Amino acid sequence: MQYQSFERLKELHPRKSPHLLLSQAILSDNPILYEKIEKGAAVSRQEVVLLLAEVVKFLQLIDKSQQILSPSLSVDLAWHELILCTKYYGDFCQYHFGKMIHHHPGKGQADHRLQFVQCLRLYIVLIGEPPSAYWGKEAAALWQDSQCEGS
Repeated sequence: MQYQSFERLKELHPRKSPHLLLSQAILSDNPILYEKIEKGAAVSRQEVVLLLAEVVKFLQLIDKSQQILSPSLSVDLAWHELILCTKYYGDFCQYHFGKMIHHHPGKGQADHRLQFVQCLRLYIVLIGEPPSAYWGKEAAALWQDSQCEGS
């Protein structure tokens, strides 16, 4: 698999978020994902790159935590579209994480809920504030709570 687009973007924009650069590289390599994510996740074309960056962050959280986590609905919908590029997705995971990151739908709503809250907590600790546009009101509330704990 070639990562020329990612490496080139990294050179051109050294201060830009690596998640955003990876998202742009994925879309450069798979332009069909613009349409698929736009339709599947009901976002604007301009938001596709931002939502896909959230997918990359989510995959990084799974890799770093070694846990089964659940994303928000919009992140999950975008992830599903990426997964459907099976060869690319498998190569992407191998290259960036050293392994395939599988989709685990969970054992039920209670498990999903616990995995989602754990995902948000890890996001806050490891990445920072989750954008509520893609992670929801609960993410905003947990972020607020995390900022008040030190006071």
